[in-house]
Amino acid sequence: MADRLDAARDAALRSIYLALGGDETLLVRKRSGSDPRLDFVLAEHALAIEVDEIQHFTSERLRTLDLYPPAAEVCFDTGAYRTLIGRWCTTADRYRAAKPTVDFPFAGGRRAQRAYFDAFRDLVAPSFGLRVMRIPAPECDGRLAFERFTAAMSELEARARNRSSS
Repeated sequence: MADRLDAARDAALRSIYLALGGDETLLVRKRSGSDPRLDFVLAEHALAIEVDEIQHFTSERLRTLDLYPPAAEVCFDTGAYRTLIGRWCTTADRYRAAKPTVDFPFAGGRRAQRAYFDAFRDLVAPSFGLRVMRIPAPECDGRLAFERFTAAMSELEARARNRSSS
């Protein structure tokens, strides 16, 4: 996969991993099979859809967004996500507060790993012809998440129509 990433994305992912406290020597030894998976893909729109519940709105996730390259090709408003993180991180930071992982071997390592996986999806997807659309659902309400998804798709389709008519 590394051969598909440009130098800027590769450098950003490495800096994010290290800023979150990841241990590269442990990452190399980590078993395969725990790679980040997408929630779902809309191939006809070249979109990877991620529905983000409360555990995605941590202070670690804010740190990742701050380290994105300026030209990151995402299909969500990173400023709005920063605002949501500010609102929800007190609750989100309590999620898995003590749980370590193999590559983030400290209390709260699971939160750091999740934040890294989110950044990984966001920054790697364009190398495979996809953009990531994140649907915020910190309330963990499926109906509200679906409403947000349909609104985001309507907005995306309206922008596409406007571009094609210009």
